[in-house]
Amino acid sequence: MSKCEDKKNLAEYWGKEISEWKASSLTVVEYCRRKNIGRHQFFYWKRKLSRKSGSVEFIEVPRLRPSPVLTPISLKTGCFTVEIKSGFNPADLKQVLRVLAEL
Repeated sequence: MSKCEDKKNLAEYWGKEISEWKASSLTVVEYCRRKNIGRHQFFYWKRKLSRKSGSVEFIEVPRLRPSPVLTPISLKTGCFTVEIKSGFNPADLKQVLRVLAEL
């Protein structure tokens, strides 16, 4: 078998593996682990074959979950109400409570 045929067979093999990976919905790392394939080799051939075809590939990036809306806490002392929202400065709260205690 000539070198040219070897390269063609390799390209066909990796093209098949890459197609199977795309259809699998697995991450590259997980796919390579299950198939006992070196992931560096996988990325090399994926890049090489995509350059050859001139195609551009887009991947879906999962959205991050929005952080939960935190409800403020209300402290009532005497006739005063202090509302504490997320991200408050504990030192400031301590100072406010000290002042209120003196009133």
